[in-house]
Amino acid sequence: MLEVNGNKVESTKNVLSYFDGTVGKPTKITVSQNADGSNARTYTVYPSNGENRLRRANWAETNRKIVDKLSGGKLGYIFIEGYGPDGIYNAIRGLTGYADKADVIVDQRYNGGGITPDYLIEWMQRKPLYYYMFRGGEDIATPVNPAPPVKVMIINEYNGSAAETGAFMFKLGKVGAIVGKRTYGAGIGPYFFSPNLIDNGRVQLPNRAAYNPDGSTWGIENDGVHPDYDVEITPQNLMAGKDSQLEKAVEVGLAQIAKNPIVQPKRPAFPVHPFEQKTNTTGTLILPTPGSAFPTPEEKPQEDSITNGKFAAFLGQFDTPMGVVTFSQEGEKLIGLAGGERIELFPDTNAKDKFVAQTASVSVAFERDASDKIVAVTIVIPSGKELKGKKIK
Repeated sequence: MLEVNGNKVESTKNVLSYFDGTVGKPTKITVSQNADGSNARTYTVYPSNGENRLRRANWAETNRKIVDKLSGGKLGYIFIEGYGPDGIYNAIRGLTGYADKADVIVDQRYNGGGITPDYLIEWMQRKPLYYYMFRGGEDIATPVNPAPPVKVMIINEYNGSAAETGAFMFKLGKVGAIVGKRTYGAGIGPYFFSPNLIDNGRVQLPNRAAYNPDGSTWGIENDGVHPDYDVEITPQNLMAGKDSQLEKAVEVGLAQIAKNPIVQPKRPAFPVHPFEQKTNTTGTLILPTPGSAFPTPEEKPQEDSITNGKFAAFLGQFDTPMGVVTFSQEGEKLIGLAGGERIELFPDTNAKDKFVAQTASVSVAFERDASDKIVAVTIVIPSGKELKGKKIK
């Protein structure tokens, strides 16, 4: 390190002295790999008042990568360092970001507590009840942001206070399996009265306690939360860089995925509403009786399908993601039929083998093989999504 905020760093002074009063402020440092200062580089950094949180964040990021690798991308990983604002926000980011995962590991090891995380427990219990479908974009589950179907929590002997009650609610609510070591059994703590001392110290008075409402026990007091899978990190594991608790959580999560797979929603068949209006002798529109069924539409004579017209090469059936699409010719028009919908198509004068609809933002492009036969089709729907299909008949 050569300079800090333009001040030359000298070996006779403690290097940390150059950073006095810079915590959280933009600070320019000039560094070089060479003692003579050649090839120097200047960076703007924001000094921290300690490196514990930085090391913890790096540890959590390493764990996330391990989980992703061991699970083949099936599991997400959330580390909650404490149940204060930062920890809660991190949990919210994780639950929303991993909504598409089959499983999420919630790691609260070394979490000393904070605010009871009842909101997060309710979130992790959230399941989709029904869905909204839109003309454009993906379907949305309601309630929004449901949690992955499988959750695994990791705890250890350093969890206390809100971290213990959080793990306890996780267990009582049957949110998922718990891996690790028993928490330290001190759910009691200060709540509304913590007197300050003249030396700025504070007395923490244990003025609350948790209990089971059936009158059986005082819950976690002097006992803690027991994991479903008791796993200890031995000194040998620690020296080898092996996190046996994290690996067990991945193992449990993968096993639970097979029992609790993601259920993909199924859309019902689209209704076909007849376009028919009736009026009385005065011209007033007559509405159907509430609750009555739609009248059966009268079959209207259609023009005979032409098989040898100018669009004969494009006629046939194509298998697409939205079902079988049939193309036929009526007069001077190419007609597309899919799911009860009928679209009239007209040639695109700017492209060969391409058609567009005048009443909807739909385009159709056909593909030919080496023998110049139509073998496939690409349909672009109003949302911009492309649907490809092969000719089957």
